[in-house]
Amino acid sequence: MRSAVLKEELDADVAEGGSGFSFADLLAERAGTRFAERSTYDATRAEAMQLRLKDGFAIGNIFPEADGLREGISDDLLRVRYGGVGGAEDQQVSQDIERRLATCDALR
Repeated sequence: MRSAVLKEELDADVAEGGSGFSFADLLAERAGTRFAERSTYDATRAEAMQLRLKDGFAIGNIFPEADGLREGISDDLLRVRYGGVGGAEDQQVSQDIERRLATCDALR
């Protein structure tokens, strides 16, 4: 997750052409990482995930709703509103992301 946070910090530099820090992007990165971890932990889990997905899947089983997660956050806003990366508000949003991920059947 650290590399995703670093990428978002670089994106927050909108003065240098960045698109802004995105909590929705962090949610997507975390969902993908967790899916990969659950799918490749060992042969038994890999086979179980293959069986689970072979007849299709609902996106909500591997990716939660991202509604309300801010995007396009500048460095200044990240620092002032969220206390920067690791700040109190940033940690609250990170906890919200983890709660959202916990709602996805395939990620538990």
